[in-house]
Amino acid sequence: MITLLTAIDGGRGPEVKAALKSDWASSVRANWVLWVPAQFLNFRYVAPQHQLLFANVTALAWNVWFSFLTRPKAAAA
Repeated sequence: MITLLTAIDGGRGPEVKAALKSDWASSVRANWVLWVPAQFLNFRYVAPQHQLLFANVTALAWNVWFSFLTRPKAAAA
């Protein structure tokens, strides 16, 4: 996803590699921090008819955070 978003924003080989190096580890950690507890709570406490809604709301929060993480960085002035 980081590669795709960087390429869509006009990044090429070196920019994609730099984005992966700077953002990959933090995004994987954030993924684990969010999704492991969220899915535990979802399957343990949320009624089955609401589990999809819970997962979709969690995914929306994840995608908002991820888009902020991967947005183009402003050049230093």
